[in-house]
Amino acid sequence: MDVRSLKKFYLPTLLVALLVVETLLFNWWLGIGSLQFFLSCIAATVGLGAVLFLPAVFFSRRALRHLYLFFVSLAVAAIFLSQ
Repeated sequence: MDVRSLKKFYLPTLLVALLVVETLLFNWWLGIGSLQFFLSCIAATVGLGAVLFLPAVFFSRRALRHLYLFFVSLAVAAIFLSQ
């Protein structure tokens, strides 16, 4: 795998990590959870983030990939704001 291929994974992976941190902070703010809930929450959030953000890796054009990530991130932000 060359450097150009790895660059495709950088932004979606960063967005998955950001989604995990946002979810954990949101749950901490609400006072939800135990250790078992914490671990299953991380696993579920990583899975959801992978389903949402990692399809961008398959877009060949950079502008299209960033546009896709923008709209998915906008939808995730709207969900957090609505809660």
